[in-house]
Amino acid sequence: MGMFGTIQRRVMLYFITLTLASVAVLCMLLAGIGVFSSANKEVAKGLDIQLRNSITSIEQRYEALTAQGLTFSRQLGRILDTYFQSTGAAIDTLDNNEAALLEIQGLVYEPLYTILQMADCNGVYFILDATVNTSVENVPKTRSGLYLRFASVKVNSAENMNVTMYRGNPGIARRNGIELHNGWKLELYMEGIPYYDEILEVQPEYLFGSYYWTEKVDLPGSWESAVMLGVPVLGQDGTFYGVCGFEISELLFRFSYPVVDTEFGPMITVLAPKAGGELLLSHGLTGGVGNYFSGTESLAVSEDKRLLVYTSDGAEFVGKESIVKLSSQTFQTNSEWMVATLLPKENYRAYDKRTQIFFIISLIALLIALLIVSRVLSKRYARPIISAIETIQSEYPENAAATNIMELDMLIERIKQLRKPGNPMPEDFFLDFFDRVKTLTKAEKEVVKLIISGRKNKEIQALMCITVNTLKSHSRHIYKKLGISSKDELMLYIELINKSGKEKIFIDFLQKSPLG
Repeated sequence: MGMFGTIQRRVMLYFITLTLASVAVLCMLLAGIGVFSSANKEVAKGLDIQLRNSITSIEQRYEALTAQGLTFSRQLGRILDTYFQSTGAAIDTLDNNEAALLEIQGLVYEPLYTILQMADCNGVYFILDATVNTSVENVPKTRSGLYLRFASVKVNSAENMNVTMYRGNPGIARRNGIELHNGWKLELYMEGIPYYDEILEVQPEYLFGSYYWTEKVDLPGSWESAVMLGVPVLGQDGTFYGVCGFEISELLFRFSYPVVDTEFGPMITVLAPKAGGELLLSHGLTGGVGNYFSGTESLAVSEDKRLLVYTSDGAEFVGKESIVKLSSQTFQTNSEWMVATLLPKENYRAYDKRTQIFFIISLIALLIALLIVSRVLSKRYARPIISAIETIQSEYPENAAATNIMELDMLIERIKQLRKPGNPMPEDFFLDFFDRVKTLTKAEKEVVKLIISGRKNKEIQALMCITVNTLKSHSRHIYKKLGISSKDELMLYIELINKSGKEKIFIDFLQKSPLG
C-alpha cells in the first residue's frame, strides 16, 4: 500500500501541505511590513566586526606612538642635561640666545630625523621652552624648536620619502640637506599648541610619564590638520625643558583607514571625541576618501535597536562605537574619545529592502511549490478517494478497480465477495455490525439516526441541543465503536443494509438495544 496507503495518512499529508501554504502566505504578508527583516541584526554584526578591527589597529598605533614618545622624551631630556652640564647654562637663560638655541637644535636634529623614519606618523617635533622673540613687540607668543614633516603622506614605509622642516632654524635644514616646508616659520606659535600652558601649571613630579593626545588642530601655514601627541621633556631633576611628540595628520588617517566596501555598503572609520550626546567630527579624524561628511561639524547620536543612529543636517548614518583611552590621567578632558564605524543610512535602507525582497521572493517560491504539491496530492490522493467512494455507492461496486487505499480496497473486496453469484450476503456480516451498534449510548444512537435521515451537522446540533464540540465527541466515539473511520464509511454500511432489506432490523437495533 505504500507509506500513505490509508485515508487518514493521505488526508493528514494534504492538510499539512495546505497548512504550510497558509503559513507561507502569512509570513509573506508580515515580511512585507518588515516584521521578519534581519537587516538590523546582520548590519550590526558587520559593524561590530569592522569596529573591532578598527579599535585594534588604532589602539596598537596610538599605544606604540605613545611608548615611542615617552622614550624619545627621556632621550631628549638626557641630551639637554648633558648640554646644560657642559655649558653651565640653564633653560631660563636661553631666551634671545640665538646661538645657543641653534646649537640645541643641531643636537636634537638627528634623534628627531631618526625617530621620524621609525614612527608611524607624519611628523615629529620638539618645543624648547625658550624663544628669540622676547625683545620683539606686538608679535604672537612663540617658542623655539624643531619640527620635521614628511613632504607627502607616509602609509607603509618612509623609504625614499622627502623630509621637510616645518619649524626650526633654516641653517639646520641646509646643513642636513632637507628642504623647508612651504609653510615654514622659525618658531612655533603657542596658541596652536594645546595644553602647553596647562603643563606649566603642573608640578614637575606629576609630569613624569604623563602625555596627552590633542583634538584635531589646524597646522598654521598649511591646508592640513592633525592630532598631536605631546610628552613633557624633563631634566633628571624634574626641570621642565619643553614638549616633544608626534603628528598624525587627517590625510594620513584617511589613507590608513580607507572606506571598507561591504555587502551592506561603505563602512567608514571615525576617531573623534564625544560630548553632550554628539560625535564631534570637527575635533577628530575620519577615515577614507570621499564627501561623506562634507560640511558636517558633529553628529547627534541616538539608539535604534542594535544600532546607533548618527544624524546632522547634511548626513545620516547607522553605526557602532566604543570608547578608547588616549591620554594619561594628568591630562584628561571632559569629552571621551570614541572609535566609531559608520554606514550611510541610505545604504542601510537599500540593504534592508534587498533582504525583504529576497525573503518575499523565497516565500512566494515556497508558496508556489506548496500549491503545486497540494494539486499533485489532490490528483493522486484526494480524487482517487472520491472516485472510489462514488464507485462503491454505485449499483456495481464489484466492478471497481483497486484504489491502493487500504480501507476502501478492503470494503470493495468484501462487497465483491458478498455479491458473487450463489453467495448471498451472510448474516454474520450484519450481526457483527449490529452487535457493535448495541455498544452505542443513547445520544450516540440518536446522532446515527439523524445522520441516516440526511441531517447536516448544524441541524443535528439544533435538534439535540448540543454544541459543535459535543457533536464531534459523539462522532469520534461512534466511529471507534463501529470500527469505521468516517461518515462516508458509515453511509456505505447503511446502503448495504438497505440493499439487503435489513433496514428495519437495523432501526430496531437503534431503538430497542438494551444499551439504548
